[in-house]
Amino acid sequence: MGKFYRNNYNSKPKARKAPSPYNFIKPDKRVFYPQDFGEVSDDKISFEKPFSDFQSGILEIKITAKSDIFTGAFTGKNADTQTPKDFFKIGENYALSGSSVRGVIRTIAEVLSYAKFHTNAPDYKDEKGNVTERFRSNFDKNESKLDMVERIFGIVSQNAKVQALKSRISFSHFIASEVRHATQKHIKYILMSPNIATTKGLKDKNGFRFYAPLGKITPTNAAKAKNDKVISTISPLREGSVFVGKLRYFNLTKSELGLLLLCLTALRDDKGECYKFGGAKFYGYGDAHIEIKGIDEGIKNECINAYKNLLKKANFEVESRIESLRKVSKLQSTQSTIPQNKPASYTPATRKIDDRYSQNIRDRLHQDDDDDWNGL
Repeated sequence: MGKFYRNNYNSKPKARKAPSPYNFIKPDKRVFYPQDFGEVSDDKISFEKPFSDFQSGILEIKITAKSDIFTGAFTGKNADTQTPKDFFKIGENYALSGSSVRGVIRTIAEVLSYAKFHTNAPDYKDEKGNVTERFRSNFDKNESKLDMVERIFGIVSQNAKVQALKSRISFSHFIASEVRHATQKHIKYILMSPNIATTKGLKDKNGFRFYAPLGKITPTNAAKAKNDKVISTISPLREGSVFVGKLRYFNLTKSELGLLLLCLTALRDDKGECYKFGGAKFYGYGDAHIEIKGIDEGIKNECINAYKNLLKKANFEVESRIESLRKVSKLQSTQSTIPQNKPASYTPATRKIDDRYSQNIRDRLHQDDDDDWNGL
């Protein structure tokens, strides 16, 4: 009997899926609490009272854009999306906001220090708004104790033994010392927001989310928009722009300073590993390299080693977390970048976008970008 061949002339070809713009680092089931392993207890931490053997000082930080970069000036929550969003400025100087840089470094610190993983995001909740059992069991945490990030960056909590702790570090704004203007001053993009479509198909989409460095800027997709309200106009600066600022720290232990130094030096420029700053990271903007000054190389290594040894003492893997961070921060190959003129969050079956959705998306746009889009 001969073979039967199905007629596929009327069947639709399988659409090629665009890769997700996100990479994820899965949280550990355990949380590292410094006071349990020889560090000063949570209730002894002080901003006002310095300890003789604690570290205080200023780090000078230089951020060099490795791709075009954009961080938006504040325009108000309900600003017209068609009005071009200017680059953030301090006076007449282009700048990256200190809160933006702080947010990036804090997320990295949470990864490298086995911090608490907060499951307030909608992705981790059921229809009634409760955290699902899968995430509750995976990420148990003791809210009465402080993790290392909370001890350094500060906290306000109803549950912790220390209910309020002032941050012992502060980031200045990062003023542009070298400005390279983009060849096209105003660029339009469809507004995007983290949603289920952007992580569809990923085997592991749980944990700390990082935007994947693309190695190039995705061409504008504004022509595909059927509704002008989902379009935003940005004014980026070009690759090679340089921003300089300061990180002030006060009354830190050597291991705490070591964590901060590790966060600022873990990603290697010569290996194609990038920090991501500003808005429009979804489209390839914001890749950057960090350099630090203001601390002796020997002291820097001593503090980083003090931090690593503290975690090893508590049986927490350090190098594996560093490698995980480097992996998600490495530039993608040309073959895996987002296809031209295709927003990554859309599969061939496009969603309907209405006015209610576009207003909601402006309010929620890139919540992890801090104030980089400012009101879009």
